[in-house]
Amino acid sequence: MFFTFLIMAVIEISLFIDKPNARLFALIVLAIGLVLHGLASERAAKRRAVETAAGPPAPSSIQVVPRFPVEQRERSGTPMLCAVRGIGRTLDFAISEAKETDRPLYLLFVREQPLLAPGDRKRKWTEDEEASAIFKYASEKADGVQILPCYAVSDSAADTIVDIAATVGASRLIVGAPQRNMLVNLLRGNIIKSISDILPEEIHFLVYA
Repeated sequence: MFFTFLIMAVIEISLFIDKPNARLFALIVLAIGLVLHGLASERAAKRRAVETAAGPPAPSSIQVVPRFPVEQRERSGTPMLCAVRGIGRTLDFAISEAKETDRPLYLLFVREQPLLAPGDRKRKWTEDEEASAIFKYASEKADGVQILPCYAVSDSAADTIVDIAATVGASRLIVGAPQRNMLVNLLRGNIIKSISDILPEEIHFLVYA
């Protein structure tokens, strides 16, 4: 694969030198991508500032099981939160960790959408086939572990994940390594970095790759 990469790199470099039109096109695409990324980052920063000033989101916007009482957390250990997009190794790892540490596990699925309609915030996880399949799988694999489903429809997955982690009093946040390619990360931002930038220091952040 590395040898193939070298061959392709040489071909692209030669085209970049010999084809001025192709070179101009590539620079224009790169410039547009960087501008869009900058605008998206600025919009996200403004939205966080507005949300901070307005206070926490409305209770109907996020479906979260109520926080454990203090005495229950002392008996069973502080809860963990795992944010997943599908059934896979990250989910299995989180369930395994919950079993080994005897901690309750909040399982979060965020349906991320660029634009939200009024009815989206009231949507329930039972109406989302993908979320329902994940929660059903987790309940079958629980084997005594207390798994608490959380569901949200949001235009900013990173902000929502951090908000819920703080709301439920999680001591550990587990997420899977992003599968997006470099271009998508450039245009939409890296969710791991976005989470780490705003996650409270008392919550341990674990990225499972």
